[in-house]
Amino acid sequence: MDIYAESSDHQFIIEIQRIDYDYNFDRFLHYFLTLISNQQKNASAYKFTQRVLGVVVFARPYRFDQKDGQPIRDSVMIMDFNPKNLKGDMIKLYEHSMVFLNSSIKYQSSDTPKRYQDWLDLLYASIKEPVNYRLNLHNKGIAKAVNIIDYDKIDPVTLQKMKENESRKAMEKLIERDSKKEGAQEEQIKLTKNCINEGLQNELISKLNGLA
Repeated sequence: MDIYAESSDHQFIIEIQRIDYDYNFDRFLHYFLTLISNQQKNASAYKFTQRVLGVVVFARPYRFDQKDGQPIRDSVMIMDFNPKNLKGDMIKLYEHSMVFLNSSIKYQSSDTPKRYQDWLDLLYASIKEPVNYRLNLHNKGIAKAVNIIDYDKIDPVTLQKMKENESRKAMEKLIERDSKKEGAQEEQIKLTKNCINEGLQNELISKLNGLA
């Protein structure tokens, strides 16, 4: 889900986007800059009254390479808007920043600072292992987050919608995998999509289409 929040004193804005389908970095930057530029109401008031923190959470490994063609393999990337002088010293003019977090275990590293790894572990657990997760509950922020998102406290309707959403994405992966096989049958793929739209369970769809 996407989350937009504002502190009670109106001094801080945070936007969190969970991405598992569209890795368009230009779009992320657009949203982030919009939150900043919208604070300027007229030509006589250029001062930013709120600090903006953008957080983009990737649920899958990066599908996007750098401009020079090199792959991205970092679990944490931080974009700071402050300029540097010719000596390389940072000049602190702005408080805005943007953070990219990839929860995929493919990019886990022992070099990742604990304060980031704790949240990466939480993100991975909430996406991949919502039941059997192991987290650093000594981190007060993590403990509070776990208490808020505890599955036992989610109402049945919301939980069912979450399961249906994950079920749909899992079946879409099967379709994508099958479509890449040599000689894949278009009618089988079409039938699978129709089954998804009808809300059939994964196991039944797999049996009907021979994907299991």
